[in-house]
Amino acid sequence: MTDERFEFARRRLTAGEPVVLMLVVSVKGSTPGKPGFKVVVDRQGGHRGTIGGGIMELNLLDRAREMLADGQHRPELVTQVHHKNAPLEQQSGMICAGTQWLLLVPMTPADLPSLANICTSLSENRPGLLEIDPGGWRFVEGASSPERHVWRDAAEQPWQWREILGMPDTVHVIGSGHVGLAVCRTLSLLDLRVVAYDHRAEVDTFTNNTWAAKKVCLPYEALGDHIEEGPYSYVVIVTTAFHTDAAALQAVIHKDLRYLGLMGSAAKIREIYRTLKAAGTPEDLLAKVRAPIGIPIGPETPAEIAVSIAAEIVQERRRPPGEARTPARPGSS
Repeated sequence: MTDERFEFARRRLTAGEPVVLMLVVSVKGSTPGKPGFKVVVDRQGGHRGTIGGGIMELNLLDRAREMLADGQHRPELVTQVHHKNAPLEQQSGMICAGTQWLLLVPMTPADLPSLANICTSLSENRPGLLEIDPGGWRFVEGASSPERHVWRDAAEQPWQWREILGMPDTVHVIGSGHVGLAVCRTLSLLDLRVVAYDHRAEVDTFTNNTWAAKKVCLPYEALGDHIEEGPYSYVVIVTTAFHTDAAALQAVIHKDLRYLGLMGSAAKIREIYRTLKAAGTPEDLLAKVRAPIGIPIGPETPAEIAVSIAAEIVQERRRPPGEARTPARPGSS
């Protein structure tokens, strides 16, 4: 996946123009920006991305331009308090009642090789580690971690930000009928990498899918060889028939996935579960399946079903570490 923020930075550095990368590293209470939010700004005020918007962002864009005008080269840690009673120098101009900490990181044309490596890692989905500390920033190709980002605050001198890039949350959409196509279209708007699968190479909703980053035609029984495990891997099963749903679920249910959802009526899901139990699938594996898939908003059309599925994926994606996931709904097993 490409990232418009880093691509913008690369274009500006290639033209000999420095930029500032601003990113949210920590928050407390209610804040518009969350850890990992980023914006890149140049000397003319052109920018890509967001750190939460509002007057706070406008003020910090100006601050970044001042850094560039002054020729600052060291990262700066900034505190923004969203409360009118905060110290004047920390007031963000917002009244959300929370606090967020941000880094303003100058990047110069001398940083272009490292930035080019970031862009390549992102476009080729190869992991790498972005590290920022008071001395500057660096990118280590090939490094990976189960944690997306880690902030060591200023109380533990020196402060440090570590973020894994090039490992996007990937949703594997199994089944490329009308619902599968709608799911790919909706998820493509959410900064997610989408891979579409079907066992029918010629079906229109598969060949005409322009929203998936990748399309794979294969027997559903072979899915296990193509879907990676881990905290960045999500699976959506929306095939067109009972037997293909069962085959797809059986192929991936043993994998360690962040999310596994199955579309269907409660009656069909119970029958699929009976089939898998008869084949030796343990109850604890079936219990992790979100079925029926999606948040229950009463969807009927493929587009509405896609919205409910996307909402459930967002809910899981933003679930705080250690918090239990939403339990299966009654009647699904």
